[in-house]
Amino acid sequence: MTREFVFGGFADAFGFMTQIALAAERLEHHPEWSNVYDRVGIVLTTHDLQGLSTRDVTLAAHIDRLYAACRASVGGSDVSRPSSEGR
Repeated sequence: MTREFVFGGFADAFGFMTQIALAAERLEHHPEWSNVYDRVGIVLTTHDLQGLSTRDVTLAAHIDRLYAACRASVGGSDVSRPSSEGR
């Protein structure tokens, strides 16, 4: 499962990553991700299963809620998009 999120700048993108990091620790399930200035790319997979698990779905739902809250707080539209790259 892959998705890219776009923000107004680096601080917003990094803040989003920080929120995800805290949630991932609680869920004991960590994303593969990258950050380039205003963009955060996230890949969710369960390496032990070599695919997706309910843990990925749970974390994805949490990430979606965090992103919606971020966008609502700045009055922006949803500019995230699934990536065309499969893993």
